Amino acid sequence: MSFLGIGGAGTAEPVQVLDRVADFCICSSTRLALRTDGSVFGRGDNSAGELGNNYEGSGSWRSGGDSSHAVPFAFGPTETQFTYWGDTIPEEDIPSKWAKDEVKEAADLGLVPDALRGGYRQNTTRAEFCALAAALYESLEGPITERTGFIDTTDEAVEKMAALGVVKGVGEGRFDPEGLLTREQAAVMLARLSEVMGHPLWQEEITFTDREDISSWALDAVASMVWSGVMNGTGDNRFSPKGAYTREQSIVTIRRLMLHMTGF
Repeated sequence: MSFLGIGGAGTAEPVQVLDRVADFCICSSTRLALRTDGSVFGRGDNSAGELGNNYEGSGSWRSGGDSSHAVPFAFGPTETQFTYWGDTIPEEDIPSKWAKDEVKEAADLGLVPDALRGGYRQNTTRAEFCALAAALYESLEGPITERTGFIDTTDEAVEKMAALGVVKGVGEGRFDPEGLLTREQAAVMLARLSEVMGHPLWQEEITFTDREDISSWALDAVASMVWSGVMNGTGDNRFSPKGAYTREQSIVTIRRLMLHMTGF
């Protein structure tokens, strides 16, 4: 991602003023940009030391991509946290190193709803996964007009995915939207989503040492997801089917499913 500014007087053309930007924050009259190498650059008001450079003037980016006048204020690993103007971004709001690039790709493709842009390391709920699945479907197939309702949620993404048969309820008209997703449940939802989008996946025999722990209703889906490369094991030749599924894992596998189906 590039950080864009506005050109000279009388123009409204964006110009690149900083490249390799992973994230940015607009804090009143101060702008901060986190670059992919872990450095953070600031510009704008520095009256309260917002730029973190010992009050040494305001930062300034030149037009045309020249960042020589940018004021660096933090360096080092960003996987843990970075601090700006007295605030700290929690570790869970920054994707893990292994997921960082794929999460960014998914966000750039419009696959990550605003509500899910953060908390990457927390467990995914059933409703949250539906939001990601609906974003993927509608990005390729167009709006979903059908709805199937439940008595314990009015979440549109849930109703859309239920109408397509990607998800099912838990009984007695309930969906349990806040229920935490397991890895085998995620595999089943991903496999159903691929099928309803016209891309059923092949299967190969899985040889995980914990194969017997995978529910019978999830075996084929797990085999499909592993064969396609959408999902992987958890190490030591295990799949951990009952293990929790994090938000960043959900985002990454939705992106991988899109890549498998479309090639981009």
